[in-house]
Amino acid sequence: MFRISIVLLSIVISGCALRLPTLNTQAQTQTIAYEKVFQDYAPLAEKYYKSAEGGDASAQYNLGYLYKNVAKDYRQAVAWYEKSAKQGYAKAQNNLAVLYASGTGIKQDYKQAYMWFNIALASGYEEAIKGKYALQSRMSQQDKITAQQMALTCVRSKYQTCQ
Repeated sequence: MFRISIVLLSIVISGCALRLPTLNTQAQTQTIAYEKVFQDYAPLAEKYYKSAEGGDASAQYNLGYLYKNVAKDYRQAVAWYEKSAKQGYAKAQNNLAVLYASGTGIKQDYKQAYMWFNIALASGYEEAIKGKYALQSRMSQQDKITAQQMALTCVRSKYQTCQ
């Protein structure tokens, strides 16, 4: 699996335009102009997009990561993370939880965040414990129990019922 290095995030080129595909019903693309974008980023995004459209959870996660951290298009990040998370990809489950917890790109929802942190933990992503613990003081005991029940329902339904 190709990982995007944090080092790449510090190398930017001014005045570039980048064509990134958006996740929508018409499967159209959206041109997004940036003041600062990676010059070599477009081929990588296209590669991920083709694989993501084919159902590759890792590529969906990587697109979500790029939308969140490079394009700053948080709604698209949520959409791609969710597709990946619902295929059992633990990092996407964790990152989706982070976005729910902060209300970035989606309405803030601690129960959804807690649910996805629990699922990410159950999927073996140990870093999710940090997010889960950070939320505990913000939630009632009943909300935590509800979120745990939601996580169980989500996993048992093979990610078909995750609300």
